[in-house]
Amino acid sequence: MLRAVLCAALLACSTLALAAPAPWHWWKSRLDGRLYCAQTSPGSGWVRIAGPFDNAQCRKHDDGKAEPAPPRVPRAGARGG
Repeated sequence: MLRAVLCAALLACSTLALAAPAPWHWWKSRLDGRLYCAQTSPGSGWVRIAGPFDNAQCRKHDDGKAEPAPPRVPRAGARGG
């Protein structure tokens, strides 16, 4: 009985070692165009526009070059020129 409990505990602990952190994404507000970096959706009024990234700054560092953050998104009503 004790052996079965120990085996189950070791098996449960070994599955935790396979877990990876959730990726980060840039989210844009449908209301006012604000940008937000998060792992999960802030709500129904937000649209995912870029990602996945590997850190909370929403930048990729896997190749040694940082990606600029936040991405350039034209504001509603902004004049070009």
